[in-house]
Amino acid sequence: MRRRPGIAGLQNAAATRDQFRLVGENVAKVRTDVMKEQLATFRTQLEEFARKHKNDIRKNPLFRQQFHEMCAKVGVDPLASNKGAWAELLGIGDFYYELGVQIVDICIATRATNGGLIDLLDLRKLLCQKRKADLGSLTSDDCLRAIIISVGKKKLVRSVPTELNKDHNGILELAQAEGFVTVEQVERKFSWSTGRAIDVLETLLKEGLAMIDDGHRDGKRRYWFPCVTLSSDSTGADAKLLLLRLFTGEQLRLPRVFAPFSRVILTADLLVVIFLPGRATVQHCRPGDALWRVASAPAPHVFDDLISVNGTLYALVGLRLATLQLSESSLELSFLGGEHDDANRPEGDRFMLGECGGEVLLISVEHEERVVYRVFRWASEKRKWEMITNLGGRSLFLGLDGFAACVDQDHPGVRGDCLYAAGRRLGEWHEYSLADGTCDVCNADYPGAPPLNNSSLIRPSVWIFPSLC
Repeated sequence: MRRRPGIAGLQNAAATRDQFRLVGENVAKVRTDVMKEQLATFRTQLEEFARKHKNDIRKNPLFRQQFHEMCAKVGVDPLASNKGAWAELLGIGDFYYELGVQIVDICIATRATNGGLIDLLDLRKLLCQKRKADLGSLTSDDCLRAIIISVGKKKLVRSVPTELNKDHNGILELAQAEGFVTVEQVERKFSWSTGRAIDVLETLLKEGLAMIDDGHRDGKRRYWFPCVTLSSDSTGADAKLLLLRLFTGEQLRLPRVFAPFSRVILTADLLVVIFLPGRATVQHCRPGDALWRVASAPAPHVFDDLISVNGTLYALVGLRLATLQLSESSLELSFLGGEHDDANRPEGDRFMLGECGGEVLLISVEHEERVVYRVFRWASEKRKWEMITNLGGRSLFLGLDGFAACVDQDHPGVRGDCLYAAGRRLGEWHEYSLADGTCDVCNADYPGAPPLNNSSLIRPSVWIFPSLC
């Protein structure tokens, strides 16, 4: 029979364990001291290296990136403060402090356009434009000191506090193909229920990362994501926006567009303004500019329409008329009248701006049993809209999305004091008389025209005015 250890044996075993523990602690302490000594030596050598190559670190972006990587391996952050010893040693603390402020400024200025997510390359271009420097002088690594999220193959800078989960990232990655998604596309791609797809999309919409488009011809709501729309590093053919003279073939190329738009305004001095009705943001540039300038109206104002008349840019905000002045990254709204009450509110379901003889007009469309168009002129002395039924013999032409042109009465086949509006079907148009309120629905007859009452896709006609070009 084996004899169990006595009290003395247990005490010896405990003493042995204590001795091993002390030896282990001593070994660990020695190793820690050695590592601290090695790190101190390395940091001293790193400081000497920084002094020797100070100018290269400040001026060479690639060298600066490699220096950061070397510092990170030993837990040194030379940019943790713009007032620390490292900043004083290298003299680049102010550089990164200024860069950080500029990144914040750009993210805030473009948030209304891109929903708080900006493509990294677009950010670098805007930074270099702001700093009046070449793109090569500023690397992505310099910008990656901000908050970064990765969506698919993209790196995006986040300037909103939203926490994006796997569902959100999946939708952003899906939107990279076309810039938008529909509920049906999300359901098919991820095998989600309709409720789950709508819930995730509405969350992104609520947080300002998405824009909605309910005006598509197939009737399906589209959720646009400006941060992945027409990105500067998109694969495939470059997306282009051109001003094209139809009868000469002359082309003026415009920069890539930040966000979706449906309306284009071209002023007499070739200022191009694009916007999406119902949003607070406009984008504008001139031929030859490298980037679109982005400006937003102060909350809670949004633009319902814009028009340029006699060199002045006018905005429709609700039913209020305002002049709009655009600068580098801001705009100024000057309202010409106050709010409309129920007694003097213009009638109609949908409103757009127009012009006739150099006078600003408000045009309304109402769909009841038949289509009704109304035209209002701005009575500046009364500071309100007044309905008119006489255009001085002129005629107004409307596209599906807005005003097209005002035509004098000397055009054959065009009736005076009428509105000509493009229909929703290919070759369809309306002739509406302001004098008697009659509306004729017409269909263009030409070789290859689709049959009447056809079920083809909705394709509105486009008005072209050779004598006005």
